[in-house]
Amino acid sequence: MMKNDLRPVLLGMAALSAVRLFAGLIDFVDPFIGTEYTGNVFPGPARPFGLVQPGPDTNHGSGRYAAGYKHLDETVYGFSQTHLSGMGCGDLGDVLLLPYVGEGPVGTNAFFGAKDRFRETARVGYYSVALTNFGVTAEVAASHRVGFHRWTYPKGSVPKALVDLQWGCYDTGPAPQLRNGNENRYVLEYAGALGEDGRTISGRRVTDGWMRGRTVAWHLQFSRPWTKATWQDDPSGGKAGRYLLEFAAADDPLECRVAISSCDEEGAKRNFDAEAGASFDQAVADTQDAWEKLLSRASFSSGDPNKLRILYTGLYHADLQPIDMSDVDGRYRGGDRKVAKSANPDGSFYSNFSTWDTFRSVHAMYTLLVPERVDGMVNSMLAP
Repeated sequence: MMKNDLRPVLLGMAALSAVRLFAGLIDFVDPFIGTEYTGNVFPGPARPFGLVQPGPDTNHGSGRYAAGYKHLDETVYGFSQTHLSGMGCGDLGDVLLLPYVGEGPVGTNAFFGAKDRFRETARVGYYSVALTNFGVTAEVAASHRVGFHRWTYPKGSVPKALVDLQWGCYDTGPAPQLRNGNENRYVLEYAGALGEDGRTISGRRVTDGWMRGRTVAWHLQFSRPWTKATWQDDPSGGKAGRYLLEFAAADDPLECRVAISSCDEEGAKRNFDAEAGASFDQAVADTQDAWEKLLSRASFSSGDPNKLRILYTGLYHADLQPIDMSDVDGRYRGGDRKVAKSANPDGSFYSNFSTWDTFRSVHAMYTLLVPERVDGMVNSMLAP
C-alpha cells in the first residue's frame, strides 16, 4: 500500500477503479500541468510516442523554453509540429503555422497572435486557443505522423496564414548548440517548393540545434487553394524563410494538415497519404482512444480526484517520448544521418531519448506498461 491510500495496479492485475465508471481516464489528464517554470512540457495533442506533436509556441530557446511554451505568456508565435517534452535543451519546433488577418509581418517586426488564456483549452488529443488580435480561433489535433490544424476566422475577413520554415525551439545560448548564439545558423540546409495545385508545400531542412545535423522533411496541404503566396527571406539571414498566404473569404474553417518525415519529402508525402485522410474530429477521437487504452493498463484508486489528476497526467507525459520516428514504410534516418529500414518487426524506430538516469525510472516502467515497445527501443539505441 502506498501513502495517501494510492494503490497502483499494473497490467490488469486488478479491476479498474470505480471512478472509471463515471469518466474516462483521459479526463484526469491535464496537459497544462508542467507548462510553467521549468516543467518544459507542451499542451498540444499527440499520440503515445507519436512522431508529430503539434502545439503552440510562445517563445523559443534553452532552459525554461525548451518545449517552446509557457502558459502565462500572452502571445503565440504560431503552432509548430514537433516538441520536446520535459527536457532542458531546446530543439524541434518544425514548420510553424500562424493564422492571421490584416497586414502580415514586415521586415524584422515580431509577429504573433495575442493569446487569451481564458479561452485556451487543452485536453488529450485536442488544443484550442483564441487569438484575440486576429479574431481567430485555432484548433490542433494529431495522428502519429500528421498534425491537424483548423482555423475559424471572423465573418467577412480575408483568411491569411504564415508558414515559417526557419523557426525552431532551439537553444539561443553560446556554442556548441549555436555558434556564438547566432540564430541564423539554426538551419544549415533548406529546400522547399509550392505545389502546382496551390494547396501544398513540401520541403526539407537540416538543423543545428541540440540534435546536430537533424533532418526533417514535410508535406503540408490546405483544405482550399490560396489566392496569393509571398515568400519572405528570414530577417536574421537564415537559410530558410516564411510564406505569407492569402485565401478567399469563406464561411467554413480553413484547415491545414502537415506530415513530417526524418527521411525525405517522398516519405513525408507517403505519411500524409496514409494518415491525413481522417477528419479533424476523427483525429481527435482516435488519439483519445489510443490514450484511453494505454492509460487503462494502470489503475489507481483514491478518494481525492486531484491525486488521480496528478498521476494520470504524469503517466501521459511519460509516454510522449521517446518518439517512434519511422515512416509508414519503416524507413528512418539514423544517427549516422543515413536512411535505413527498421529491423523491428513492427517497423518502429525510436528517437528523442532522454537517457539521463531514465533507466532508473521510466524505462523500468515501460517494461511493465508497454512491454511490446521495449525491444524496439533497445534495438533503436543499438542501431547506427
